[in-house]
Amino acid sequence: MSGFRRFGPAAVAVLSIVLIAGCGSDHRASTTLLGTKIGAHAHRPPPSDPDLTVPIERYYQFVEEGRWPYAYAMLSPRYRALLSEAQFELRYARMSSADVHARQVSPSTVVTRIDPSDAERRAGMRSFDETVRMTWDGEDWKIDRITRTR
Repeated sequence: MSGFRRFGPAAVAVLSIVLIAGCGSDHRASTTLLGTKIGAHAHRPPPSDPDLTVPIERYYQFVEEGRWPYAYAMLSPRYRALLSEAQFELRYARMSSADVHARQVSPSTVVTRIDPSDAERRAGMRSFDETVRMTWDGEDWKIDRITRTR
């Protein structure tokens, strides 16, 4: 034999029952044998006093590292519908080591000042500000709008 073990009809029947039992009518979550939820969405209310500089710093770090899929995933579905991934990459294409200063101005808005490094400045990049509007999706903060000013 090649190392495979045959299962009898009783074992196949038990396995089938377990798999079918895990597929309940609730489309948002399924239950494992231990009773823990898989794929359930928490939909918690937003934190009452959020520090939005943390997700903003993570966002700009992804941008500077060229980790486009991760940075783009931080955008809300509404904002992604307005801005394709290619447009998003073009928006930040020259930014690789800028100095980013974030200041939270409201419970859902952060203003960032982006100053280019010397190399970026020589390549023609200028300082600019971005006002970032955040939204809570029930699990995490998402970027819902970015307005750039020079």
